[in-house]
Amino acid sequence: GSSSISTASPLQPVGSRVGEVKRLTKETNVSVKINLDGTGVADSSTGIPFLDHMLDQLASHGLFDVHVRATGDIHIDDHHTNEDVALAIGSVSTSSYLPLFISQSSAFI
Repeated sequence: GSSSISTASPLQPVGSRVGEVKRLTKETNVSVKINLDGTGVADSSTGIPFLDHMLDQLASHGLFDVHVRATGDIHIDDHHTNEDVALAIGSVSTSSYLPLFISQSSAFI
């Protein structure tokens, strides 16, 4: 008989690799959604033009989609908003879908 072995190609998405997190503090309100199987699209509104630019670069060079909405006490300084956006992205990145991303990507090393 004919046996069939099914393997996932590292270039094809295996499942939904989308993560989302919301972070609310006294100083900020942050929402982050990342799609690792996206096309490099960034949709960011943080009130900090340079941070929005860097999120756009992260998405376009990483070839994943990132959606960020953040409000914060930028009338005082940018620190809390920058920090909480980074912490939110880190929280999404350590969710359960990332090990799958790493194991597939390491096939090219």
